[in-house]
Amino acid sequence: MKDLNSRNSAKTEYKERYRYLKALRTAYIILCILLFACISLSGCTAIDGVNYLSDQTKEAADFIENLFGVYEEEEAEFSELPSYTEDTEEGDPWAKFEVGSGSVGRYSYYESDIETIEEDEESPTEEHVEEKPTETVSDPGANYTFTDESNYCFALLNSEEKKIYKEIFNCFLQMGENAELSTLDTDIVDKCFNYVMLDHPEIFYVDGYKISLTKRGDVPVRLGISGKYNVTMEERKIRQEAIENTVSSIIAEAPPAGDSDYSRVKYAYDYIIANTDYDPDAPDNQNIVSVFITGRSVCQGYSMAMKYLLDRMGIACTIVYGKANNENHSWNMVNMDGVNCFVDATWGDATYREAENVEEAEKINYNYFGVNDYILLKTHQISTPAPIPECTSLDKYYYVVEGKYFTEVDMQQLSSCFEKARAAGDRFVTVKCSDANVYAQMVTELFEKHRIFELYDKQAHADYIRDNTEYTLTFSI
Repeated sequence: MKDLNSRNSAKTEYKERYRYLKALRTAYIILCILLFACISLSGCTAIDGVNYLSDQTKEAADFIENLFGVYEEEEAEFSELPSYTEDTEEGDPWAKFEVGSGSVGRYSYYESDIETIEEDEESPTEEHVEEKPTETVSDPGANYTFTDESNYCFALLNSEEKKIYKEIFNCFLQMGENAELSTLDTDIVDKCFNYVMLDHPEIFYVDGYKISLTKRGDVPVRLGISGKYNVTMEERKIRQEAIENTVSSIIAEAPPAGDSDYSRVKYAYDYIIANTDYDPDAPDNQNIVSVFITGRSVCQGYSMAMKYLLDRMGIACTIVYGKANNENHSWNMVNMDGVNCFVDATWGDATYREAENVEEAEKINYNYFGVNDYILLKTHQISTPAPIPECTSLDKYYYVVEGKYFTEVDMQQLSSCFEKARAAGDRFVTVKCSDANVYAQMVTELFEKHRIFELYDKQAHADYIRDNTEYTLTFSI
């Protein structure tokens, strides 16, 4: 997500400017008082002097107020949306999600503008604007079966909202301008826009939207939408082709569809992390271009790339927005073999964790691969536009599946982890304890009682990293 440092810096700058303007206003008033004294000495009446001073003081106040108004900042208001329960048809991959109520709010990550057009009351509604012709575009990434109902957010909408969702999607697909919408409700438009962007990471060329609201007198008569496009049509085609070439080669090496969802999601997760560096200064870091073309991105790029790859592989996935460690963040919710869980590829990348001053031995970290609500919500807060179902299972958690999750100290299980790592040629092995008590017991057994050397053959020392927050232990093999 976009770095908050620039916003905090701007707020500081506004405060400093406000103090300066306040001092300027005080000086202005003092000057007016001195001017009043001069007017009185020059023979003007007291009434004239007071009126002149009043006018000048009001002008000073208006001047300061207008200047300061430029720097006022509106805080985003989050309003609770209703819960959704949706009947799903047989064969719908999202039926496995059992969509229900969840953490939800008004999300305003993308830019949006509203332009009001005043229409002559005598003119017919349909003649107030001339529609611009748009070029038909084929998406190179659309050569796979992808129906509307397979999109998580689309499935949450009612029939009226689904129609508007499709109108917005079709406008963006054609890079249209001022496309008419079948609603006059800007809140519905904002909701459907965000749902389109959550469902379609392939729309990398849209940074926001603009609404044209036409009124006849005080009565709204038409809403038109335009995308805020960040590239030309020609550049979009070039980037789409480059993305498609990369993604096709990735999928060609993926485990086949008959394998478990777990192995296929892990493949996508490993690929993105191994081929992407966390870089807040990377260009296009809010979309999939930064991952599949430049290989440098931030959390928005990671989560969108995961969504795009898993869509192409036929695995149910959506993007989740919120905060992590009090900073804006995004990750994914995935349905692996019927289990709802969270996957955070950004937090799995050692280049991100190194930027956060976290000591890391391995390039790929699996602490947040397949986690449930209980683990995720210790560090993450959800504020995504769409309701998210509960994720209560750890059945697809990396450490559970790989036999590296400890609910008690088990030296035999530890020995097995070491043997598998050696057989695979790994340089490190990481294990996770279920809670603080198990972690403390593990530390006591391994380090205070020196049982760690039972895991090494004739070795006088052992290199390891302890994570007292995540309750993990990483050992050099």
